[in-house]
Amino acid sequence: MFTLVEMKDAIPIPASELGKPRPIAVANQIEQKYCNRILLECGLCISLHELTELGDGLIYQSDASVHIRARFT
Repeated sequence: MFTLVEMKDAIPIPASELGKPRPIAVANQIEQKYCNRILLECGLCISLHELTELGDGLIYQSDASVHIRARFT
């Protein structure tokens, strides 16, 4: 039995991924961060199902990555 869980997070996109389209770069980073991991509230995260919302990118002084707020299932 599987359940879909909606989550939101600020996903860092490294400079090497900035040449790709934004949804693809965000999806790749979400899969690296969450897939095949056990989350306390959700259980085992198997794969990304859908990107439902992408926010604007933020650049912090101490980090070379672009942080994009995303909502996904």
